[in-house]
Amino acid sequence: MRRSVSLLIVSLLVAASAAAQTKGDRVLGRWPADGMWYPARVQTVGPEGVELAFDDGDVTTVTRTDVRAPNWKAGTRLQCNWKNQGKYYGGRIESISGETIEVLYDDGTRERITISRCRST
Repeated sequence: MRRSVSLLIVSLLVAASAAAQTKGDRVLGRWPADGMWYPARVQTVGPEGVELAFDDGDVTTVTRTDVRAPNWKAGTRLQCNWKNQGKYYGGRIESISGETIEVLYDDGTRERITISRCRST
């Protein structure tokens, strides 16, 4: 009986999470090659998984467990692409307004950028 209830709960959670993801939803997706979470938009949701269009232009299909709602807020640790030059540096979000964030890097420098240039673990 417990196993049946557990399976039912897991099925309901998976169904609820899939229902919450529709085309155009803003999400964080785990990129398969490095396991980091990047901003993306849902393209399609199907039995194979969720097709995501990442902000850098890459498109791939990932499992539902590799998609989550954007949860970045002030204080979140992340890595951002400094001055969009291709190298990521660690820091934390000082403030966030929509898709614009103020990042305080570990070396003490600050940058005002969009979330598109950041990733998290």
